[in-house]
Amino acid sequence: MTWTTYDAVNPVILAPPAPYADQWKDFRDPFVFWHDVSQKWISVISLAQLHKLLIYTSTNLKTWTYVSEFGPVNAIGGVWECPSIFPLPLDGDESNTKWVAQIGLNPGGPPGVVGSGTQYIVGNFNGTAFVAETHAPTSTPTTSTRSSTLSTSPTPTQTAAGNITFQDFEGAGDYASLGWIATGSLIGTAPAQGTLGGQQSVTGYAGNRLVNTFIDVDITTGTLTSPTFQISRPWIKFLIGGGNAPGTECINLKIQGLSQPVRTATGLNNEKLVPQSWDVTEFLGQNATLEIVDQSTGSWGHILVDQIRFTGSTASPTLDFSASVYNFDGPGTYADRGWTATGDLVGKSPAQGTLNGQNTVTGYSGSFVNTFINGDATTGTLTSPSFVISETSINFLIGGGNAPGVQCINLKVQGQVVRTSTGTDEEKLVPRSWDVTSFVGQFAVIEIVDGSTGGWGHILVDEITFSDSSNEPYGTSWMDYGPDFYAAAPFNGLEIADRTSIAWMNNWQYASAIPTTPWRSIFSIPRRLSLKTMGGRPTLIQKPVADFVGLQKSTYTNSINTVAEGSQLLPLTSKTLDITLTFSDRVASSSSSQFGIILRATSDLTQQTRVGYDFGSKRLFVDRTKSGNVGFDGTFSNTYYAPLVAASNGKVTLRILLDWSSVEVFGGEGEVTLSAQIFPGDNGIDTHLFSSGGSTSGVSISANVLGSAWYPSPGSSSSVSSKSTIGGEASTRSTATSVIATSSSSSSVAVLVTSSMTSSVTTTLITTSRSSKTSRPTPTGAYDFRPAYHFVPSLNWMNEPNGLIKIGPTWHLFYQHNPTGNFWGNLSWGHATSTDLVYWDHKPVAISSANGIQAFTGTSYFDASNLSGLGTSANPPYLAFYTGYFPSSGVQDQRLAYSQDQGQTWIKYPDNPIISQVQESPHDITNGLETRDPKVFFHTPSSQWVMILAHGGQNKLTFWTSSDTKSWTWKSDFATSNVPGIPGGINGWEVPEIFELSVDGTTQKKWVLIVTPATGSPAGGNGIFALTGSFNGTVFTADAVDTSNFWLDYGRDFDGVLSWENVEATDGRRILASVMNSYGGNPPTNTYKGILSFPRTLQLKLVNGKIRFVQMPVSELDLASVPATSLTNQNLAPGQTVLDNIHSRSYDIRMTFIPAVGSTLSLAVRKGGSQQTVIKYVQSSGQLSVDRTASGNTGYDPAAGGIHSASFQAASDGKVQLRVLVDESSIEVFGGQGEVVISDLIFPDVASDGLALTTSGGSVLLESLDLRTVYF
Repeated sequence: MTWTTYDAVNPVILAPPAPYADQWKDFRDPFVFWHDVSQKWISVISLAQLHKLLIYTSTNLKTWTYVSEFGPVNAIGGVWECPSIFPLPLDGDESNTKWVAQIGLNPGGPPGVVGSGTQYIVGNFNGTAFVAETHAPTSTPTTSTRSSTLSTSPTPTQTAAGNITFQDFEGAGDYASLGWIATGSLIGTAPAQGTLGGQQSVTGYAGNRLVNTFIDVDITTGTLTSPTFQISRPWIKFLIGGGNAPGTECINLKIQGLSQPVRTATGLNNEKLVPQSWDVTEFLGQNATLEIVDQSTGSWGHILVDQIRFTGSTASPTLDFSASVYNFDGPGTYADRGWTATGDLVGKSPAQGTLNGQNTVTGYSGSFVNTFINGDATTGTLTSPSFVISETSINFLIGGGNAPGVQCINLKVQGQVVRTSTGTDEEKLVPRSWDVTSFVGQFAVIEIVDGSTGGWGHILVDEITFSDSSNEPYGTSWMDYGPDFYAAAPFNGLEIADRTSIAWMNNWQYASAIPTTPWRSIFSIPRRLSLKTMGGRPTLIQKPVADFVGLQKSTYTNSINTVAEGSQLLPLTSKTLDITLTFSDRVASSSSSQFGIILRATSDLTQQTRVGYDFGSKRLFVDRTKSGNVGFDGTFSNTYYAPLVAASNGKVTLRILLDWSSVEVFGGEGEVTLSAQIFPGDNGIDTHLFSSGGSTSGVSISANVLGSAWYPSPGSSSSVSSKSTIGGEASTRSTATSVIATSSSSSSVAVLVTSSMTSSVTTTLITTSRSSKTSRPTPTGAYDFRPAYHFVPSLNWMNEPNGLIKIGPTWHLFYQHNPTGNFWGNLSWGHATSTDLVYWDHKPVAISSANGIQAFTGTSYFDASNLSGLGTSANPPYLAFYTGYFPSSGVQDQRLAYSQDQGQTWIKYPDNPIISQVQESPHDITNGLETRDPKVFFHTPSSQWVMILAHGGQNKLTFWTSSDTKSWTWKSDFATSNVPGIPGGINGWEVPEIFELSVDGTTQKKWVLIVTPATGSPAGGNGIFALTGSFNGTVFTADAVDTSNFWLDYGRDFDGVLSWENVEATDGRRILASVMNSYGGNPPTNTYKGILSFPRTLQLKLVNGKIRFVQMPVSELDLASVPATSLTNQNLAPGQTVLDNIHSRSYDIRMTFIPAVGSTLSLAVRKGGSQQTVIKYVQSSGQLSVDRTASGNTGYDPAAGGIHSASFQAASDGKVQLRVLVDESSIEVFGGQGEVVISDLIFPDVASDGLALTTSGGSVLLESLDLRTVYF
């Protein structure tokens, strides 16, 4: 907090070393850090005028030794200042760590910037010297070749040698993101990271991922179809394993136009992948697809595939590999080479050097494209013959004018520009390269464009080659392409994966002139840094790291199929916004083909800041020429550009942070950023979308309105403009209120209630703010269905809860979690805590997957008497019991961890396992491959610890006992045969739970045993059944099953239920929670999978003379909601509709009604357009149902739609009660006193926020209806 200068010895470094002694005035800005490998301190100091960094080492920070220098390299337009170097793992691989140097330049900033900027350089550091990586690895070009003596005639080649890896299934995406079309159970799934749950060890695959359809064991079926490609090599080779079932478990080659496969291969009933190959010489030049098939659900009903490669050497059937086509040597016109010319280039030929009136051209080799034919007056295009992309890089030399989209070379696939480059306003040709990995196998053309007649209105191109690596020197990489990002500095003291940097957001060109008082200058938003290979080179990825949750006031989200040419006012007015804008790339029909967003605009648009994307030049831009006060410096009014290509899915993403005097834009994944100051007038708060040069499709926008971090204003809301349509006429209002559209990532929620009158419209906006504790990451898409009041992980995969326990006032939630990916695998115990079961704090992983052992499901318990000896009598431990899963062998054993700090951190018991595979084998027909999910508790009557284990497909539980929680003895089996009257077809028992409950209103007690089967539930798939009975400490004896009181939930999405232990007797509740997801990785959420059901109480009650399970949401929900509307004693007749004036996406409805004979009450929620989820109660049958046939996105899984139903009767007075919880992606319906429940996931559009309550077949008396909005 305070600092003391080391005046006794300072300076610790007096002056630069002798060769640079005269540079003492510009010897500055030390960056100091500890280098662990060399066990020394490192100081990096700038020699500003010489563009050098000097590196010193020390063991004590006082005595320093000069060891090396670095520079000059890349950008040297101004002095070098404020350097830093630090390590970053490349592509997340800490075994492949690179070092990054950040260097400020003043002047000499990015292209188009006058003044300062910051470059970065990737290299290696050994403790004494930093060495830059200046060039990608080289390889021999496979198309254009040239002999060693340039004066010799070129030697053409007719072969395309080398291998093409068509698909290796690596990366973090699903099959769809790799371009493969999935059907059946494979929709939404992703390549596996090796062996899956319950599977024998898989070997023989390459890399980290492969196709492995053992997703839901052998039940999974479906197909995967590759993108169409042209067969350009005589061999297709791959690795294959899994089931031996030709035509059923196989990989097929299908030729376009033929219905049957022309080649096929299957596995060998073995989990080892082995090489296979097909000779496809006879199909060269034909279009084809690969189809991976899994259609069997029996034994070995899965397929393994990896490393699909095209190999061999052959003449391409479509690409003329004659060198002169692409290196432009030899006689003849462009047309003679197969190129199509337009404009002034018709009939022209390649140049042999500098043309008349032109400055000397250098850097070419032989003949080349030079459009300076009639000076800069020449215009036209040259388009190559069509070819199939068969290598991963296209390399070329380019020079001439710097005019993206006007003077350029383009790669066009399916008529769309997917890569583009321009010159640098120089007559020197320099190497450039395109990474075209994602287009391998597709038809393409190269287009050379000269569209300008002004200065530098010509283009130079030569030596187009096709290769499997880039030949382009790295050149200068900019931290930020805007004018206001300088002297970036990383925070020391962070883990390598958390590297964070911040910069001065100003420019020395006008720093002292900006129109602010009494302050001057701001900092950028802190940015998390990482390195990713993009375009064949290590690229710095920057993402905002600030947590805006506490500042969020409201949100706006929308998806628009097409934005027409022109501008469109948005119902979004604020000076501070966090916007994610995604849209489809398109072919530029003109040089002004652009799309983007207008910020801080006045109503007449005389003031505006434009942030957008130029489709022709493939660049994002910020135009601040009309941004407000721009007259204080002659260079300030300008437009700035940053190169950005669309993602492999054809989408462009811009993340935009708008503050009162700044805008920061993060393009794509954060590979380019652009930061600029703006000084608009206060009257400019409007926001528009704009599209020029045509319409723009596939647009989605998600915007958070932010409050001030410095001047919070509780209860205040931002000004918005919104439109409501009454009777076909649009009524515009501008009021101080929150944005009507809501999002779960917001800290407030708004419910719009409108009522139509004769001559006016009344609008009431209910907004309640609450500080959110739960961290909410930025979605990868515009809308990610994050719930408002159901728990989800901050990122990545979740399935069933684990170890639920209350410790003091804190509810602890542990859950199956993959902290590193949004898919099943790497399973650990995630952790969150709450004081009210509604708002959750995310905690670090409690029990991690480590040393090849994953942490499967289990339970927690308080060892009050320290019987385990893992605590003390003064500080008894909390224990966690879990299954250790070995993916390499499939073994499952039982393990123990303990906490000595009230459940905050957990220590794995060093003598694990506490039940080994050897102990399990006599009681498990798979010899310990299917023994899991320990439920452990202390049974006071027998003074013994009890453990219940599930045996999966054996439909069996085993009971074990222990005196110390470490040594366990098998006591009994409990299987289907022990349950009188159990229905058939219920298989795959998992996640046992057991406890004792009183029957309310009686002195009777019952033990309750709960099991999660994999199949056989009323809705199909997973379910939860519960049994009552007795338990003597070793044997559970079940009561006969009453099938009307057997299933705890009749929906599709209530799985793996557990209850909180250690709840105080004064509370007395048994509270359950489960995971809501029975579709694996298929649900259409990008940043997470799985949500937690809202916690519910379980009781035993006498209902109509029978003991019934009764469930209801915990009462804590009442404190997290506010009243929105209520109805009392209202008769609802057929043809009438109520609640249709309500618009919200997260609420709690409680109603009591008396239905007339023959009536059916229907409640439609999340209603919009053709979408709605309908809850019905049919009086005649007592049937309650949830119909999600039209609930929104149901295509992600075959079981995602349908109708789920359960029956219960009205009370003796004829009254029916319903409780309905609706959230962004879920619905839970409680019938009667809670004797039936239906829980389902739904994925409607964000605009589907309406309600409607109707009746048919008879009237319904609504005795009471209360709708409460649940906020976050």
